[in-house]
Amino acid sequence: RPEIVAHALDVDETLIDTVCSRLRQHLTGDDATRAEAFARQYYRWVSPEDIAERRDLDLYGAALAHFDVARRRAPGVTKARIYNPEFEVHGWESPHTAVEIVTDDMPFLIDSIGMELNRHGFGVHLIIHPVIQVRRDGEGNLLEVLPHGAQADGTLAESVIHAEVARQTDPAELEQLEAQLKRVIDEVRAAVTDWPDMRALALDVVAELGTDPPPLDADEVAEAREFLVWLEDHNFVFLGYRDYELTGEGAELSLESVPDSGLGILRHAEGDESSRGFDSLPPAVRSHAFEPYLLNLTKANARATVHRPSFLDYVGIKRFDEAGRVIGERRFLGLF
Repeated sequence: RPEIVAHALDVDETLIDTVCSRLRQHLTGDDATRAEAFARQYYRWVSPEDIAERRDLDLYGAALAHFDVARRRAPGVTKARIYNPEFEVHGWESPHTAVEIVTDDMPFLIDSIGMELNRHGFGVHLIIHPVIQVRRDGEGNLLEVLPHGAQADGTLAESVIHAEVARQTDPAELEQLEAQLKRVIDEVRAAVTDWPDMRALALDVVAELGTDPPPLDADEVAEAREFLVWLEDHNFVFLGYRDYELTGEGAELSLESVPDSGLGILRHAEGDESSRGFDSLPPAVRSHAFEPYLLNLTKANARATVHRPSFLDYVGIKRFDEAGRVIGERRFLGLF
């Protein structure tokens, strides 16, 4: 059996060279070249103390296993695998459960994934997170792994995330975790992609309040405009947006989401929005939605799954008819 890599001071160079040597023995041609470039970045920023007592064969096997996950991926798609490594099955072993992810590089990614792992109560023993520049063909096949720091047209920046958590033996738990991690990454993607549009919408509301103000006190409208300008000026992490219309009568009054108006984490929220929906708010907060003042500011009942584990901040800007009755709301969710 291979000896333990024991010299922490020498582990970086020795480790990478040993792993790459094994990859060249196992693979051939362009595949070996891509795998070596992948492995050299995979362990580039790992603290020597984190891996100094691991067998070089396990380090090689872990890199190869993750490289196999990265061989094919379409842009916008998250590849994820969660398993308990066994040497006879996976080519490496660990006392922990392994989480392997390959996805587009995005802000908030590591924070959000760490939050989800912590939410499940999984103690995290190790995280490896290189951002690797790659080139793929139209079917998502990996063609090239660029050296660290290299840039070229037509390449993608991909986050390669390897986490090891307290060992889980329930297959259903592992399956659920994989689905939840993919959901969180999809929410990160939606929030990051729609972030410019949400900021622009905040300024659109400011402009509308200036040119076509509701029949409310002018000072209240001016204060709301200043507040929205302040939010847009990097004082609010915009995570979700949706338009709502007032429907029903009397005790049946409710705010219903406008189809196709959602952005970010509310992009796909139609009708019932689960924990982020209007009906999940406390009754006293729901009642404020129909009162004749412009801003509705509160905390949502749900914690953010993106960026940091705080309760979401709810910013509602009401819409009024000519008689001053509330007819709808424009809602931003995010974090101050």
